[in-house]
Amino acid sequence: LMANTVPRSLSALDTAISRAESAVVTRDTRLRSQVRDLRVGVRQCASRALAIGGAALAAGALLAVLLARGEGSRRTARLGAGVLAPLVRARRALARVPWARVLPFVWPFVPLRLRSRVPRSMAALLLGLGLPAAIAGRGGACASERDAPRTATGFDLDRYLGHWNEIARMPLAAEDHCAGDVSATYSREGTKLRVQNRCLRDDGSEDVAEGVAVAADPTDGARLELCFAPAWLRWLPMVWADYWVLHVDADYRCALVGTPDRRHLWLLSLTPALATADLQRLLDEARLRGYDTALLVSTRPPGM
Repeated sequence: LMANTVPRSLSALDTAISRAESAVVTRDTRLRSQVRDLRVGVRQCASRALAIGGAALAAGALLAVLLARGEGSRRTARLGAGVLAPLVRARRALARVPWARVLPFVWPFVPLRLRSRVPRSMAALLLGLGLPAAIAGRGGACASERDAPRTATGFDLDRYLGHWNEIARMPLAAEDHCAGDVSATYSREGTKLRVQNRCLRDDGSEDVAEGVAVAADPTDGARLELCFAPAWLRWLPMVWADYWVLHVDADYRCALVGTPDRRHLWLLSLTPALATADLQRLLDEARLRGYDTALLVSTRPPGM
């Protein structure tokens, strides 16, 4: 009896061991396959993100060139009418997003649990488009002193404070949504100026933007820097824009304001309408400083 029982027990044990080994091999094969699929997926995801990021980086570099050279130039306008038109529209769309140009700098400080929720391809797209535009920064800062336009002589900032109406401007993406009644109000806020821009949209609703302005040059009070970013982002240089008062009349009733790179220009008046003679004087002053007044968009009709 014992002679028959022992072989059967050994046979059952061998069978159990074989099944366990087979299960281990099967599980090991499955794990290896899953790891291989994971590696392939990560590699494909990384390749896709790299391709999107590279394309976005190239597009962003081109957008940075447009940003530096100015959308208002005639040559850029001709190019924009063709191949570059989608890029110009993308540049304008990015300009409406407050965090678009600072995203590449704050991205490393975003908590990992939040970054992990953003698809890599989307992150690559945003960083690729945002980084060159952010590096381009403020085009006005690149203007050399030799080529910079002359500012208003004997400028008195306290007399400039108050409510100004926009009469005309060069095309500006930040004001594309404004249908009329564009105005800016300046008031003292400690060592800074408080700025409040208002305009009416097409649907009749009012758009309000709050910002601050500081003197950029202690020797020239007409050279200001303007910022509409939140206070916690104002340490970043690219959120500040040049705002130079180029000319004011003797009574501080009308003013000419622009950027040193001559990409942007505003004609302002204390009254809703500007006399034709005053308008002509502002246009003449703008031409003397090298601005292309043919690009001006009228906000309000001149009045007598």
